[in-house]
Amino acid sequence: MGFVMAGFSVASVFGVPFGLFIASLTNWHAPFFFLAGVSLVILVLIVRFVPQVRGHLETGSTRPSPLQVIRRVTGNPNQMKAITLTIFMMLGQFSIIPFISPYMVANVGFTDMQLTYIYMAGGALTIFTSPWVGRMTDRHGKVKIFTIFMVLNLLPIAVITHLPATPIVYALLITSLFFVTSNGRMVPAAALITGTAKPENRGSFLSFNSAVQQLASGLASFIAGLIIIEGADGSLMHYDRVGYFALFFSVCCIPLIRRIREVPAGAPAEVEKKV
Repeated sequence: MGFVMAGFSVASVFGVPFGLFIASLTNWHAPFFFLAGVSLVILVLIVRFVPQVRGHLETGSTRPSPLQVIRRVTGNPNQMKAITLTIFMMLGQFSIIPFISPYMVANVGFTDMQLTYIYMAGGALTIFTSPWVGRMTDRHGKVKIFTIFMVLNLLPIAVITHLPATPIVYALLITSLFFVTSNGRMVPAAALITGTAKPENRGSFLSFNSAVQQLASGLASFIAGLIIIEGADGSLMHYDRVGYFALFFSVCCIPLIRRIREVPAGAPAEVEKKV
């Protein structure tokens, strides 16, 4: 999971500045056309090289309908705790992230081009920290590592949402710490959430979880947008209130993750319902 998460960091380091670069050479449509072309190449590579994971289909069980998947997940208390953890994490993270860039420009003193430093610095660091967090998770346990990084993540959330006009170097230290600790909590959380479903049910469960994650991310951004207002001087006001909102849900994740249990490998289907 740590290495998989590192892929997002590589994308941040390369994608953001490259997208801005090709947009500056042509127009803002260029990054989207580039993304569409790369996606087609990736699709071909997936079909050609990624193996089909079909062993769990040999049991002869019928494929559940989408409604059955929803009922199965919502009827499983353990998986609903995992879903709730996903919601709380997104509310605590994506209420902050969409407004980092405009806040850094309007309140802290960044230029539009200097915004790339935020993603390059944070992405570069998480390339190295993600695999390390994965190894620490395997060694010390998912709950312990998640708790450590969640607690560490509270500091940059509080500082970023209260940051005044600040030298760029100091601001980059805080934003980089935010991305590193946010990524650090995602690695053990993703591993634990994945483990709450048996292999034959994991794809449908993770699809459901992904849909909820996207919904919670959008909801977090929407709520933050209702709170933040633009001042007469162009600065953003009430970002500190968004910070308190994010801190509340981030803290709620700590006791919640301790109540989530993984399904033992090779356990029968009845065990998944009872965990």
